[in-house]
Amino acid sequence: MIDKSLNNDKKALVIGGGFGGCTAIHRLKSAGWHVTLVHPSTKLGAGVRTQFISGHPFTFGPRHFLTHNSHVYEYLASHLDMRLCAEHQFFSYVSEDSNFYSYPIHYDDIARMPEAEQIYKELEKIETRFQRY
Repeated sequence: MIDKSLNNDKKALVIGGGFGGCTAIHRLKSAGWHVTLVHPSTKLGAGVRTQFISGHPFTFGPRHFLTHNSHVYEYLASHLDMRLCAEHQFFSYVSEDSNFYSYPIHYDDIARMPEAEQIYKELEKIETRFQRY
């Protein structure tokens, strides 16, 4: 049966209520689509959801959402419990050389990397390609 209350008959099925699924739902609903969500939990958020066990936060999933864009953060914070991580330093550990690097990788880190020469060559090709346009 077609829902006659909608101005159009576009329908979408979104599987998963993580950031990607919720973003898709938001965009589709804003465009007037009828959206059905299939999600295995009663709570949205997937890998960015925080639960509390005995009063202590437990983040479900190994991922973090990092942004320097205040507009993006404020939008997400209006829908989810978010906290700034401005006081934290983020590092990426590379087991091949047993070293920590800034996360995201910073240009200044490259000189310390075992593959520095190769990385610089690849960056030079990219920069040369974009300078043409």
